[in-house]
Amino acid sequence: MIKWSEKLASNTSKPTELTEALIKYSKKLEKQGFPVIFDLAHLALILGIEKLTLASIVNSSSKFYRSFKIPKRRHNTFREINSPYPVLKKIQDWIKVEILEKIEMSHHCYSYRKNVSIIDNASVHLGNEVLYKLDLVDFFDNIKEDRILSIFLNCGYSYKVSYFLTSLCLLTTKLPQGASTSPIISNIIAKRLDKRLSALCSKYKINYSRYSDDITISGKFVPPFLRLIIKNIIADEDFIVNQNKEILINGLNKKKIVTGISITNNVLKIPRESKRIIKQEVFKFLKYDFMINPNEQEFDPYFTERLIGKLNYWINVEKGNENPIFLLRSVIEKNKLFMSRIIQEDFNS
Repeated sequence: MIKWSEKLASNTSKPTELTEALIKYSKKLEKQGFPVIFDLAHLALILGIEKLTLASIVNSSSKFYRSFKIPKRRHNTFREINSPYPVLKKIQDWIKVEILEKIEMSHHCYSYRKNVSIIDNASVHLGNEVLYKLDLVDFFDNIKEDRILSIFLNCGYSYKVSYFLTSLCLLTTKLPQGASTSPIISNIIAKRLDKRLSALCSKYKINYSRYSDDITISGKFVPPFLRLIIKNIIADEDFIVNQNKEILINGLNKKKIVTGISITNNVLKIPRESKRIIKQEVFKFLKYDFMINPNEQEFDPYFTERLIGKLNYWINVEKGNENPIFLLRSVIEKNKLFMSRIIQEDFNS
């Protein structure tokens, strides 16, 4: 990486006021490990993209996305995904790796971070009598342009460069689901929320964690006044609580689910209904044709990979359970036979 502060200083014997300002600007970014960006033309050069193309994306990002809907767990409801075109995806991946991933995250956040998972998030709340769960409405949509702009300004970038970087991470005025930058931006924006809520919970000797838009709190007792303070802090941080998903479970042996994992009786497990669905998919996969979605009975080229992923997830949650290990072996063996058959058919043809 070019040390712009050194390059600028070495290229002039008598620095002008502008040169001194650029050296100071460069040093601030370099000290934190961020790439130095002077303007749009410089950013285009770094990215290896034509300046006019980059300017077009900055000024009209909506033209560089394709949108589609995927079903949510609730029937008849859908989530809109906005997937960037390759040129924009390349830019967002660069921003994510070179800038956003270098910003420190809250250790109370377990989503979209390396070396932590949904399993770690659930483990925080093992063995606690009371479980209090909150869901944030339209988590990504509530993160607006000014909040994203502040991220890049706090890194040390000029207002113009911060505006360019922000525009490249936005779809019109909102954070798009489908951009590689959106999850990590949401974590950075929610860092102050995590800090305030974790400090409050620590004061009352209770546990706090967040996985994306799911907030979980547990302990011996979570009194009503504390629950009200928690919701007030969330509102103060410009997030909205889904009142229909606010859950309080009281009792050591009561059924408790944290982000899809059962922690009832102080043991991590996959919920019974989830196991039933996975087993059903495995048995249909073994009995019928390959790459068939047993729920839709349609051709699904990624069904096998998804099924293997679900089984590996089950294995990771329930360490030592031989059942998902046996099912996984069966799926892999059948898939090997299928691939051998395909290769043989292609050879014979």
